Amino acid sequence: MHPADNHDNATDELANDADSARALLAGEYSQFNRRMYIRALFAYFEGFAFFLRRNAEELLSTRMALGKPISLDTLFLLKEKVPHITKGGKIRPRDHKVPFADQFAFTLRTFSDALEIEKDPFKEHGWDHFQKTLAVRDRITHPRLKSDVEISDDDLAICESGLSWFKNLVVELSKKDGWGLKRN
Repeated sequence: MHPADNHDNATDELANDADSARALLAGEYSQFNRRMYIRALFAYFEGFAFFLRRNAEELLSTRMALGKPISLDTLFLLKEKVPHITKGGKIRPRDHKVPFADQFAFTLRTFSDALEIEKDPFKEHGWDHFQKTLAVRDRITHPRLKSDVEISDDDLAICESGLSWFKNLVVELSKKDGWGLKRN
């Protein structure tokens, strides 16, 4: 696990939030509850991706310390802060801004590679549904029309499929030894 992380990371809380939002949705299929569920789901995805990036960074750094070849570009892209040259010619860190879908895919691929998992999760239909889920999330977080904030039954079904793909991937990843999901 990355030194900056500890057992008390946010992913457990965010997973609980998504479960609670799903329970609210099961109780009342209102548009508000649908939007809350999508938002909670993506907060969980983003938190979990951060957790995976930290663990991938540590796994790759350990490999590099053992003399195994590692792409420095990959290590650089896992960072939350990257160097930036100011107008005064000084180097200062700034947030590494990458579109969520790109960063999420990179994180999953890098982490899978770090664990030497050969199965490509992006060849499954779930990845397509996950990206469609992202489009739903983007629509409700950046609405322009009233229809943008309405979540249909089809939207929810796509989100459930994307979540199922993600959960299956996490199960596959957790079968491997040597990373942060297996806690003491």
